[in-house]
Amino acid sequence: MSNKLFYPICLALVLALAGFAQAELLVNPGFEAGTESWSKWGSGSGSGSGGYLWSSSFGYYNAVEDGTALSGNAYLEAGFELPPQHTESWSTGYCLVHQEVAVTEGKTYEISGWFRSGDGGEIADGGGFLWEWRLTAPEGPTGPRGDLVDVDGDGEFNDDKVETAKFNVTDQWTFHSDVQVAPPGANGLTAILIANANNKNIDLDDASLVEVVPPVVSPYVTSTDQGGLIPIINRDFSEPNDGKHTAFDIESSRKQDEPFLGYMTTDVPGWTTDVSVKDSGIEDIGDPNYGYSAFLLGGYDEWADPNDWIEPPVWQILGYKIQEGDQFRLAVDAKHIWTNGVPVALKMGLFYVDIDGSRQELASLIVDMTEAWEWGTYILDVPELPEMAVGKILGIELQNIAERSSWIHVDNVSLIGD
Repeated sequence: MSNKLFYPICLALVLALAGFAQAELLVNPGFEAGTESWSKWGSGSGSGSGGYLWSSSFGYYNAVEDGTALSGNAYLEAGFELPPQHTESWSTGYCLVHQEVAVTEGKTYEISGWFRSGDGGEIADGGGFLWEWRLTAPEGPTGPRGDLVDVDGDGEFNDDKVETAKFNVTDQWTFHSDVQVAPPGANGLTAILIANANNKNIDLDDASLVEVVPPVVSPYVTSTDQGGLIPIINRDFSEPNDGKHTAFDIESSRKQDEPFLGYMTTDVPGWTTDVSVKDSGIEDIGDPNYGYSAFLLGGYDEWADPNDWIEPPVWQILGYKIQEGDQFRLAVDAKHIWTNGVPVALKMGLFYVDIDGSRQELASLIVDMTEAWEWGTYILDVPELPEMAVGKILGIELQNIAERSSWIHVDNVSLIGD
């Protein structure tokens, strides 16, 4: 049993953490079964020798297994092949893959995917997402779709498709996502991932569509009389006490082959990451004063391919609503456990959840690590709050920001409000 400090907290909370996703809504999201369950469409417009043209016959889609998939064995290669008579005057080409998904009006959904240029280099506006809300739920991922929801009530439907601003695609796997709320009347969604190829290949892997649970706390903690401790779920990383984890929650964990560094079968309560981690999680370090601790990878792993990975921060949204005049003190125990000859630093921060669900930094501190445990000496003080944070929900975030591969142990995360 661990000898960690125990703080009695006399607060009753019913908490659902924001950011914890529900079950995956897409079928075959990693293209391990080829293009099964995906509908495909390719089109273009131009002023070639045949005049204005709009066709759906020029997209091509290949499930590729060449050892460079983000996870698993396969990824999707999408491209747009121009007919010879139109190559000089062509203006636009799109490749789309999409699925029909049942949704619930008023619920929040996140679509995401990892994109890469299949031909090397950077493709401007190479990727994007498109949401088409439908009146009826589909029978399956490629089933018949219902009519579009008239989102703005003007009787026209061409402007009711919600298109995410397109993003550039580089030769490295890069994560992109977008969050939308299902409008009134929506029971179905055509979830579309865009490859704006124009005679180039764009790769896609680990697509995802999930329902995102917004922060719900009842009742909110609105004050901490006499400098009380703000509750943090699993603050000492002692749960679930079932062995080493190489991620924090199943939904955002990489799809690793069992039993690589401990296969992910249960969540680490309270903690999550935005995207897959390479090698961060929790482990029992065999120290009677600590028991389980979090280990955080920093920089990239020089044995990985590609080796320019930036490990994402681990974070938690708390059951605390920020009040005017609040002051906070965030403290952790930490040390570095291995470094490849580079300085190791921990970034510890507080954020608030904005009305659109995004996390906005409240304050942060970068502290240099040593090889010995420092008991509560790494402290972030927040004496003043920005006005826009008042009334918002509070969260904490931790990240190893070393430039090259290294690991930090973190434990006993404490947050005091006054």
